[in-house]
Amino acid sequence: HMMENYTNHPPVKITIQPCKDLVKTYQRFHHLAHYLEKKTGRNVIIQVPKNHLEFTRIIKRRETDFVFQNSHVYLDLEEHFNTEEILSSLTPSGDCKQQAFLIVRSDSSIKEVEDLRQKIVLFGPEQATATTFAGKKLLGDHGIDYQADLLDYDYGKSCKQIALNVFLRGADAGFICGHTYNSLIEEISDPDCPIPSGSLTVLERTIETPSWIFSASTQVDQETIAVVKKALLDLKDQNTAHQQVLEAIETAGFIPTPELDLQTLRAELQSR
Repeated sequence: HMMENYTNHPPVKITIQPCKDLVKTYQRFHHLAHYLEKKTGRNVIIQVPKNHLEFTRIIKRRETDFVFQNSHVYLDLEEHFNTEEILSSLTPSGDCKQQAFLIVRSDSSIKEVEDLRQKIVLFGPEQATATTFAGKKLLGDHGIDYQADLLDYDYGKSCKQIALNVFLRGADAGFICGHTYNSLIEEISDPDCPIPSGSLTVLERTIETPSWIFSASTQVDQETIAVVKKALLDLKDQNTAHQQVLEAIETAGFIPTPELDLQTLRAELQSR
């Protein structure tokens, strides 16, 4: 994606937690790479690991400068980051928190979370905070052990795929993000998700959790952190030039991470 060759500084490496298709993830973030190159005067390398094992290995071996990841994954690897220099991405609706929606078919006999015993449930990507970590917590709060009490469960690659599987009866229920939920209820025409209006309903909502975290590795110098951080904070969804960058990564911008939000999630992790 590099448009120019900046030689005054070493390149900046940004690693993206694998969530969706690897190629699509890279395509989504190359607009951000262009923007950061222009703002920082440094080449930017986007790294998309093939799985979570490789993702954690890159971080522990200090083979990256910055990481964009789900919030509970950040907390699991917190010792490898500069904890005073973290940003939260805003959801497309401008919130710094996210939650997932547990959906079923509108004509389903499932009326309560407890009815999911011996049913098939789809979570989001395995390391997702809202659709998987919070989803499993929701089931547990209703007395359901997802490993012992469900007939089967699996991890979806995308929320649209999960919603479509529930509609086609490939699963009895599934967790989808707020962005996909809003798209479905707003009846947006989408040829990749041909679900008739009113065919799905929300059974329950998960707890709210912090959105994705952008963090600097401990070895990164303060000058590099400062220029990258400023460039991200300057991104505004009201700015026409910035909209393509933000829409591609499904965010409305970045803000300093509210520490209280992380403390709440940290307590949830410690209680597992």
